[in-house]
Amino acid sequence: MFRRRPAPPEPISEPAAEELQHSQMGPFDPAWYARHPVDPEADLAEDYRSRGAWAARSPAPLFSPSWYRAAYPDVAVAGAEPLEHYRTHGWREGRDPSPLFSTRAWLDRYPELLEEGTDPLTHYLTHGMGKMGPHPRVKAFDPNALDVGVVVVFDGDIGATDLVLWSLECARGALSMTVYLVDAGTSARRGELDALAAKRRSAELGIERQHEEPGLSFGQLANAGIWRALSADQHTHIALLEQSVLVAPGTIDALIDLWVPLAVPVLNLALNEQAVPIEFDIYARGEPQTQVAVQAERRRALIPGGLCFADRVEPALALFQAGALETAGLLDEQTEAGLDALDPLIAGLRDAGLGQPVVARHLYAHRLERSAALPAPFAAIERDSGMPRGLLADAAGVLALQRSAAADRAALTGWSADADRLLKAHAGRVSDAERATERAAVRLAHRLARSEQGAGATRPGTAPWDEIAFGDPCTPPTLTDAPGWRAAYRALLREGLAGLAEREVAGFGQAEGLQPLLAGLAGLFQTDPPVLVLTMDTDPVTGNEKDGYVQRVIAIDRALAGRSRIYLKMVATRARRPALVCLEANLWRLEIAHGCALGETLLGAVLRLGAPVYSQSLVGIDPPVLRRLLPQRTGALIMDMHGAVPEEFVMYGDHYMAQKYRRYEGWAAKEADIVVSVTEAMGEHFATKLGIARERMIVCPIFSQGRDVDVAERSYAARPRAIYAGGTQRWQMIPEMARLVADTAEVVDWVLLTPDTKGMGRALERAGLSDQTLLSLRSASQTEVFATYPRCDFGLLLREDDVVNRVACPTKLIEYLRFGVVPVMHSPDVGDFNRLGMRWVAEEDFRAGRLPDPAERAEMAQANHAVYRKLTEASRAGLTRIAGAVAVSEPMVETAPRLRTSA
Repeated sequence: MFRRRPAPPEPISEPAAEELQHSQMGPFDPAWYARHPVDPEADLAEDYRSRGAWAARSPAPLFSPSWYRAAYPDVAVAGAEPLEHYRTHGWREGRDPSPLFSTRAWLDRYPELLEEGTDPLTHYLTHGMGKMGPHPRVKAFDPNALDVGVVVVFDGDIGATDLVLWSLECARGALSMTVYLVDAGTSARRGELDALAAKRRSAELGIERQHEEPGLSFGQLANAGIWRALSADQHTHIALLEQSVLVAPGTIDALIDLWVPLAVPVLNLALNEQAVPIEFDIYARGEPQTQVAVQAERRRALIPGGLCFADRVEPALALFQAGALETAGLLDEQTEAGLDALDPLIAGLRDAGLGQPVVARHLYAHRLERSAALPAPFAAIERDSGMPRGLLADAAGVLALQRSAAADRAALTGWSADADRLLKAHAGRVSDAERATERAAVRLAHRLARSEQGAGATRPGTAPWDEIAFGDPCTPPTLTDAPGWRAAYRALLREGLAGLAEREVAGFGQAEGLQPLLAGLAGLFQTDPPVLVLTMDTDPVTGNEKDGYVQRVIAIDRALAGRSRIYLKMVATRARRPALVCLEANLWRLEIAHGCALGETLLGAVLRLGAPVYSQSLVGIDPPVLRRLLPQRTGALIMDMHGAVPEEFVMYGDHYMAQKYRRYEGWAAKEADIVVSVTEAMGEHFATKLGIARERMIVCPIFSQGRDVDVAERSYAARPRAIYAGGTQRWQMIPEMARLVADTAEVVDWVLLTPDTKGMGRALERAGLSDQTLLSLRSASQTEVFATYPRCDFGLLLREDDVVNRVACPTKLIEYLRFGVVPVMHSPDVGDFNRLGMRWVAEEDFRAGRLPDPAERAEMAQANHAVYRKLTEASRAGLTRIAGAVAVSEPMVETAPRLRTSA
């Protein structure tokens, strides 16, 4: 079994290569492009230009139009056709047609191509294949002879494995494919798998068996299969497939066409970037197995070429280029989790300069949530049963998939109308230990919700993390309880449970299991309705205070501290069992699961009973249940936009997410009562783009407002000292920054404070600064950064002149103004800073040494500190207005007033 990363492949010898005809479109290969579903009578080059380039169809081996647009956002923004851009401009700029072909490496070998005007990929495909690999870290392979080895790790379900092998047989198409079925089971189970392999094996689909010792981890079993597949020289690609994932026809071909080291499709069930980012149910209509193919084709039509570069992916269906896999190494064998098992392999790809995994958002694979519902063996589906090409089967096969569909949907929907029976069934499943824990929570909930009659009565507090979950019964309210609580409790029963089973909750005693949760919520509605806060699954107590998003959440929470707040969190384990968690005094978290009818109904009750809603960015409304329920609210909706989100995704090359959040922006513009922006420039942007009236807007820049700094006491030396404090994200213009540092390192004392010191170091090396002793490069805490600012004259903030930056309010720039650090800028059109009178130095002037003298620096610092004070006043005024906007909501009454302004 493979246990280590092999050495990088050596360049191979130079045998004679057959020359191919040079296309007028550069590397366009008509024979290659004809593999796609195109009209054989059509002009293939024209078909590619008009349709194929936007449908992720590869026009030639080793060229991926969708990857090219994602890797080079300027091409996507300009609307340029990728192949034409590469042929005329891209290769001269050192751009790669895909991660598996290195333009610079080929030009280093054949520099005469620059004079001839021949692009390197065309030269490689017509003259160079066989002389060396397409990339220094990928061994040579024949891209015209594709062969896939598919590793399937058996996890105990014969029926699911049978179905997966059948789907591969349907999905293979013209690809040469061999399946390596790996197991660590008992001898009896191995016999069943051997029989299954014999049944499914054919001349078109080879199936090899791999027996391993019992007790091995997922990573060990996967590595065993991958290592065996790599030992077969014919495989150009290796796929890793879970035993419960259905593969639609064309999926593997489309993943190959991306020409990346590691590619994955989206999944219906995933915990990372592979999750399906739009809502649909393949079981909504029609036969479920045909819907897998239908939805895959629908995604290809909706979001052609939509790619996402991911840090982590799941091995449910992962396609590796074989040579890249040999270079990077294999899976972590010490972990059981598939998501974690890929971490060292992904790190190896990055270290080899091959980039990150690519999630193909236009491709879909379906994971059966409960494969145990399938019959075993899956004998009804036979190769010669008249099954047409595609995911089709006979009646028994349809029935089996429908049984699996029922299990999937039961886990997602949770509750049915028969609430009373389900509550009793739940009580029977609770263990003694769990019942004791819940009983304690019930007592706490009841103490919290009840209050003594008379003036000055208060509710006893609770310690953080005490949880109120639905569980054992508690006493319903009586006439001795506070009238406000009794009214709120009745309203929650009416609004919250009528949609589930109205006849079952007419009296208090019919929903005993829900009473602790209802009691806690009712206590929050006694006076002013609580504020429902929507975030990216975080809150001001458990969130990381170093994160800029969490800092804004904390700042808004302080502004709302005059009333109770409920933070919504979507938690998968809360299916059929929602919970209310006390974080601090007047600060709660409501936990529900996606698709849980009970949790969603209670959320709808909170909205209909007058709770105002504050959404921290468009991410807050991402769960489909919120966009479905928010129009039913009777309290105000305040939408904090945070930034130009669709345009930012375009900058990153993620055009599907840009499309998705553009839709969310339109929804928010219509639905929100108040829109919060961080700058006046952002407000103007939304007024122009979305037609939002200015009277519906609040401008509120939010940043850390520490003690004031007296910049008049600062001194500036003749030899300048400059600082950069931040990350190495793409929008920070790190290559340009590194060149500026390298060009001025002899005359400027540089301090670079970043958590990614290795990445910054590599950028400096590429910029030609090999002697990094000329500067200080290290990571630092916020306290250390603030202590360093007063000793620095200039601070870098290099941003492109685009809409994302023109509406932004960078915290780093505010910190420069606060501490008297003069900004050095690529473009000064960032947020409201220029219109407020900010003084700055242009990047070109700084590079040329045209710097203000110490006296002028002090004058600029004084002017910039006045800008900082204006921003501080604007922030305080904005927070006050936000607090006033949520205060418009009135206490809960029998029919709460409608506060929405939209239709």
